[in-house]
Amino acid sequence: MDFVISTAIGGQVLSDVESNKWLKDIQIGISKILKENFKGIEIAGLQKIKINLYISGDISEYCDKIGISKSKYLKAKNEISTEFCITRDFWNKGSVNQADLQFVEFLKQSLLDLSDFVENKLNSVKISFQKDVFITTVLRSFELYNLGDS
Repeated sequence: MDFVISTAIGGQVLSDVESNKWLKDIQIGISKILKENFKGIEIAGLQKIKINLYISGDISEYCDKIGISKSKYLKAKNEISTEFCITRDFWNKGSVNQADLQFVEFLKQSLLDLSDFVENKLNSVKISFQKDVFITTVLRSFELYNLGDS
């Protein structure tokens, strides 16, 4: 299965001038691991997960909440398309030093939450979704990311 995360960062995220760079670095690192781990997995009715990640600043004006804002299942393409949003308010919840951990946790939790949507959509078209395989793959990917990051 193919797994794609595209990121749009709107403006300066934090007071740290390097914040946009390290957010992008985290997203790229996690994306590579997720893509690699999902590559060998076959899920009936699902060939691709495409995530648009909108972060802070001007971009988040399109989002009214933190988390998953839109999701759809494209049956003809066997694809899930979704949007994850982080509004300006997200960064005020923790210190600048913890922002990277906060961002990684947000991505992990959003993917775990997405599994419910995928399950509902696939079940609605009479396809049995292996939710445990999906969740295990997400969790393993983040464990691998954390091991490489330390």
